[in-house]
Amino acid sequence: MRRQRERVGFVRRALAVAGALSVFASVASAAVTTERATSIVAFPKVISQGTRDTIIQISNVSNMPVFAHCYYINGALTDPTQDPGPLNPPLWNELDFDIALTKQQPTMWLVSSGRPNDPTDCPGDPNCYGVGIDPGFVPPVPDSFTGELRCFETMSDGTPIRGDHLKGEATLVNTDNGDIAQYNAIGFGLVTAEIDDDNFLCMGGDPGATSDQCPNGPEYVGCPNIWVLNHFSEGARDPIAEDAGATTNAVNTELTVVPCTEDLENKVPSAVTVQFLVTNEYETTLSASTTYTCWGNSFLDAINPNAFGRDDLLTDFAQTRMRAVGQGGVLAVAEEFHTATIGTTTTTSSAAFNLVVEGERPGLDVITFQPDLVSTNPAP
Repeated sequence: MRRQRERVGFVRRALAVAGALSVFASVASAAVTTERATSIVAFPKVISQGTRDTIIQISNVSNMPVFAHCYYINGALTDPTQDPGPLNPPLWNELDFDIALTKQQPTMWLVSSGRPNDPTDCPGDPNCYGVGIDPGFVPPVPDSFTGELRCFETMSDGTPIRGDHLKGEATLVNTDNGDIAQYNAIGFGLVTAEIDDDNFLCMGGDPGATSDQCPNGPEYVGCPNIWVLNHFSEGARDPIAEDAGATTNAVNTELTVVPCTEDLENKVPSAVTVQFLVTNEYETTLSASTTYTCWGNSFLDAINPNAFGRDDLLTDFAQTRMRAVGQGGVLAVAEEFHTATIGTTTTTSSAAFNLVVEGERPGLDVITFQPDLVSTNPAP
């Protein structure tokens, strides 16, 4: 048992060193951030389904009022009981709204209930998610919502502006047992002094990249080129639960992926192919690939059981490097689920986390809005 703990400790230290090196690389070359305020904040995993819900928190870090235009995208399948495919596309319903934040103001809401524009909606209730100054009306999401949320800084009329004043966090809540998991929003800062007066938001790592939609090049930093995920092999046993005498014990990792490019004007969901290189503790590498349309959320072994499973990797830990190929990049977050039975009690706990990023895609990703960016749910 002592040798097992020593081996686990060694592996974790090795992965920590690898992760630290990747972090240093990302600081030097990648511009998206989960720690600093930016002009676009993206929440790839927003759930309001069954016993799971999501708390969204967005903060204004400046000493001036800030406005933001936000939109939910529902990535649930038309028939959630069937596999995705051409005959079972994602719903891809958009729901937009605007918020207004006073100086240094955070705001929060539960996505299933949204937030009414009412300063007296929950006085004295410690469980109320509408505490603080109201940012404006935030609509509730539809039933069984699984998708994403993005917000970008604007003027009061909804026109995008240079700002870098927004920061966000998402908390995934199990309403059945109280388990929570949290990750930081992925932020995109501006790289130009001005944003073109059009309905295209242009994100790119190459300052010289242009397109018909983005003739003057990128306005925001580009989507990451490589995403790095350090994880348990699917079905590996948690060493802490093992030491506690668990009779059943497994760790599984759920990966959420959304395309960077979105066409909100024409309601056309983007599709992007992602390649995975999975390296075990012996530096043996397996590969896999899959295509995501609109929004993807699955355990790693559902991507390819022969690349992520414990029986194939032959080690408890692995590192996966993922890269979008072809047109368009991706955004990603992960969540671990630890299930163990000790005595007669079986519990599942979760931990969400952000991935490490390396570099920026040289090409452009574009968010296309309707020409009139003013929301149907305007902020005050």
